[in-house]
Order: sequence, then structure tokens, then C-alpha cells
Amino acid sequence: GARTANLGITQFQVRRSLVDPLGYEILAEVTNAADQPVECRLEVELNDEPIDVVPLKLDAGGKWSQVFEKTSAVGGHLFARLKHEDTLAADNTASAVLPKREVQPVLLVTSGNLFLQKVFEVNPLVKLTVVAEAPATIPAGTLVVYHRVTPTTLPPGVAFVIDPANATDLFGVGEAIANPIVTKQDKESPLMSHVRLDNVLMPEARQLTPTFPDQTQVLAEAVTKEPLFFAVNRHEGRVLV
Repeated sequence: GARTANLGITQFQVRRSLVDPLGYEILAEVTNAADQPVECRLEVELNDEPIDVVPLKLDAGGKWSQVFEKTSAVGGHLFARLKHEDTLAADNTASAVLPKREVQPVLLVTSGNLFLQKVFEVNPLVKLTVVAEAPATIPAGTLVVYHRVTPTTLPPGVAFVIDPANATDLFGVGEAIANPIVTKQDKESPLMSHVRLDNVLMPEARQLTPTFPDQTQVLAEAVTKEPLFFAVNRHEGRVLV
């Protein structure tokens, strides 16, 4: 029933970065509920490996908080520990779970496009393979990107078709559209989050006609109603065009 001093971790959270594929942020807060100043240190570990040590000096009744910016593709358990002896030991430790970043295999089928290739190479979570012709079998879990030349029958699996030059079983290819202007885009699709195409200037696009309108989700549409970006939600694997 007596008054006693205590120092504790009052916030400890982690989240993946929205801009850095390998980055993550830690929010930590320590509160001194004592009537006298306290000096101690806060140690942060990921999977039992130290990633930061912070010396602290808190006034009586004071708080300290900081956001740590770190990078790691590996997920696991984060632990924060206060190196300070007090009456309540339970709030001298805190834990959080950091999600693992998975590496995505990408197979780029193209006759050559340096700019498109660099888009994938700049992402550290992409394992890119570039080929001139699609192989007979696609490894499981691989995203296939077809640039220009596309199989007339798209094989099962997830695929991304860019600037198709020929028709396939999922869409027909018509005449070229000069200077298409995007006037409508699907704001509800997660693929269009934080994307604005209304001020993008395109010199040319191809007129595409989806084969299965009931399975097609138009993500961006030209002023003349032609789809410029759409998804085909087929059972064998989603296809973006």
C-alpha cells in the first residue's frame, strides 16, 4: 500500500514502411512514474540480435518517445528491454511481430526494353529473369510479364500483359488510339490506390476488347470508352492488361 517508483515501456509498435520495400518503423515510448529522475538504457532486438541501444535520462514524471527507422527483409519477433531494476518488472519488456518480406519471382518475356526491366530490378523484393520467349512451363508462384508479344492462349497463373501486339484468348487487339486521355478509373480497386492517371499524357495505346466482359474489371478507361488498363479475374489466375 506504499507509494513506489516505477519505470515502464508504455508504447511499442512496429509497421512496415509504405515507401521502402525493406524498411520498417518502430515506435517506442518509456514513461517514468517516479518522483525522481531516472537514468537507464533501452535495448531493442530482432530475433535475439541487437539492433539499437538508447541511453535514457528521464525527469520525474517524464516521458520519452522515438520512431526508429530500420531495414530488414527478415521478419520475426522484436523485443524491447529496459535495463533498470524497479518494483514492477512486467512493463520493463515489450514485444511486437515484424512481418517477413517475401521475394517475388518475376519472369519478363520481352524482345528488349531497358526501362521496363529497370522498373523490376530496382525493387529488392523482386527476383527478375528476362527471356526472349516464354518457357514451356512456368515455375509455381512466378509472376509472368509479357511485353508486346503475348501467347495466343495465356497459360494458367498470374500474368501482366503490357502493350500487347496480338490478340489472345482473353482480349482482341484493334487499331491504335492516338493520344488517349484517361477520364475514368476504378477508385475502389487496391491496384489504383494513390494512382492518378488523369494528367498522364500517352502518345498512343491499342484498342483492346475483352473476350469475357463478365470476368473483366476495367481499372482505367479512355474518353472514348476503350479500356486502357483492366483485370481479367479468371479461375486459372488473374491477368492484368
